[in-house]
Amino acid sequence: MKILIDSHNTIHQNISGGLRTRINNHVSALESLGVECKRYNKWTDNIKDFDILHIFKLSLDTMSEINYAKQIGIPIVLSSVYPISGAIKIKASHVLSKYFKIRTGYDFSKKMLEKASIVTTETAKEKKFLCNNYGIPFEKVEAIPNGVSIDIKEKDRNVIYEMIPELQGTDYILQVGRFDRNKNQLSVIKALKDDEIPVLFVGGPDPSEMKYYQECIKNASSNMYFTGWLKTDSPALQSAYANAKAFILPSFAESFGISIFEAGIAGANLIVSNVVPIKEWGIESFCYQVNPKSINEIREKCILALNTPQRKDQVEILANKFNWKNIAQRYIEIYARVINEK
Repeated sequence: MKILIDSHNTIHQNISGGLRTRINNHVSALESLGVECKRYNKWTDNIKDFDILHIFKLSLDTMSEINYAKQIGIPIVLSSVYPISGAIKIKASHVLSKYFKIRTGYDFSKKMLEKASIVTTETAKEKKFLCNNYGIPFEKVEAIPNGVSIDIKEKDRNVIYEMIPELQGTDYILQVGRFDRNKNQLSVIKALKDDEIPVLFVGGPDPSEMKYYQECIKNASSNMYFTGWLKTDSPALQSAYANAKAFILPSFAESFGISIFEAGIAGANLIVSNVVPIKEWGIESFCYQVNPKSINEIREKCILALNTPQRKDQVEILANKFNWKNIAQRYIEIYARVINEK
């Protein structure tokens, strides 16, 4: 079994990208289970030499590869990584295409979904969205969560304190991710502004949201700290997770917030927005949910999480449930099924 893996053209440009981390961990887990796989190099690789083309993220960037693989009979697994929004635009594009022959990006997305042998989503909610809005057969889509891994080395445990000495000896709240309106850092800043509670933000600005990032920096108070971008395997990030008392992700939309699970496996109490499907993942007993639009509620849940003892069973349960090898095994079963149906 030989798997060729690809994604959108700028997958390697963000040093902290969640999708890049997912692909790297997926490849490592497959290889540890004896599966031969390779990240696609268009200058050296020939798609026909592989048993399956696995694309991560529904993107126009990979349309030509999907078309070619379909033409030569190579099965395609498409992990959609699709935002659950824009249903009206999608349906409107179908009308424009059907009656006026006007093609949009949504039409091309539909064609790629149709050409895939199987589509995987991160959640059942994403699966339902794709099936309802693109007309994909329900049985063609499988919801498989991400795996999660975090490697906290004892020698690196205090790295974050070396970077930001003010955090030493404190119970701080952590938020990890790019700065943009969806991730909603500004609401956290407003909720805890001029407070004694330390807040640590890890991440840099989305290139299209520089004004939002600057607004966050401008509104932050002295109890708030910013590291900028950190590599996903950096000791500083692992240390930030290891020492956080609580973690918050108050996004307005979220498919699979991998940072939630990284923080949970590190032992932090979790605060997440009410759009996150925690019941589907079976982690509701470990989370405090908030309305991302409510500054007061964000503040209340942050204080509650800081004053609640960390659960001793949380780390083991989450680590087992979202183990990368277990997730990779589910994909191996899909690969085998798709090859057999070829």
